[in-house]
Amino acid sequence: MRYSPNLYTAGLFVAFVFSSAVDIHGQDKATLLIQAIHKAAYEYNIAIATDDLNSIVTRLAARRYLGLFNLVCEETPDSVLKAAKSKLHGKDPCLSYILTAFARDSPPSRSELEHSAKVESEGRIALMTDDRAYIETKQGPLPLAYEDGAWKVDLTDKMKKVFLQLPLKPGGRQKIEGYR
Repeated sequence: MRYSPNLYTAGLFVAFVFSSAVDIHGQDKATLLIQAIHKAAYEYNIAIATDDLNSIVTRLAARRYLGLFNLVCEETPDSVLKAAKSKLHGKDPCLSYILTAFARDSPPSRSELEHSAKVESEGRIALMTDDRAYIETKQGPLPLAYEDGAWKVDLTDKMKKVFLQLPLKPGGRQKIEGYR
């Protein structure tokens, strides 16, 4: 029996796609991708709920999102930052200000935080590109970006609207609105 070159090529392509979709441990790449995205969302939600700024800044937030925070800090009037610093001794004045501006009245217990973070991180995933994804949550889509070998939360577009409600220096509103 003679095989056509097109059938042979198609067979090789199917074999290649199948072999590249499964790693040596038997887990397919889609499963690993989903697990990594869920884990990133869970860790971010826990860090936000517990005010773990170090984890957010060093490994959980996308560079673009951190850039927006820096811009907001630059455009926040010094008098506002000085007042925040006097209320929260020893912390970064800008991050202290942002946290106090959006703080909850009564923080939930650790188990409530973990349950909430788990529920929020287990939503349906929509993979937009190789480096952009969303998780459906109660508060709407949670955007993530793939950077430096890890999935990180990128709330830049969502938080722009929130940050525009804060008192800003003259011209700060335009800079934040135009931030990409």
